Amino acid sequence: GLYRTNLQGEILLANRALVKLLGFQSFEELSARNLKETDFDPSYPRKQFVDQIEKEGEVKNLEAIWICRDGREIFVKESATAICAPEGKILYYDGTVEDITDKKKAEKELLESEERYRLLVEKSPDAIAVHYEGRIIFVNSAGVDLIGAKSPKELIGRSIIDVVHPDSRKNVVERMQQVMEGKE
Repeated sequence: GLYRTNLQGEILLANRALVKLLGFQSFEELSARNLKETDFDPSYPRKQFVDQIEKEGEVKNLEAIWICRDGREIFVKESATAICAPEGKILYYDGTVEDITDKKKAEKELLESEERYRLLVEKSPDAIAVHYEGRIIFVNSAGVDLIGAKSPKELIGRSIIDVVHPDSRKNVVERMQQVMEGKE
């Protein structure tokens, strides 16, 4: 969405995309709101936006939660520029608003999934080690206990072959090679 507001908080212009994004029927309905009196955003006060734009002349990629007309919350990324008269006085702010709600929900779900995976691996009674190019980059508590180390730090960075019994090394190396070649 695109908009223009003045220093008094009046909405001077808004394109159809912004009107629709915020759940209004028309620009007139949206512009009846004054941003100094009724913020769209509970997560930061308009004063923070105004202070930043007056100090730096612009606001870039400010993420916030906005409240739509129907009360639902959306995540937005906002950028704006102060438009000035030749003598430097700010006349109005021109800005863009991008709805990033789906992105934020996906990020939250990914973090939750990663946390579940981390707990599953860490709490597993089975030894789990992850290696990259033959070097250990992760080992869970059961793996630390099985090898007899005091902590994962003792194992991180070591060759995976270092922790394999000498009688099994040849077999392990062969299996690792098959996995790396995509045969297993």
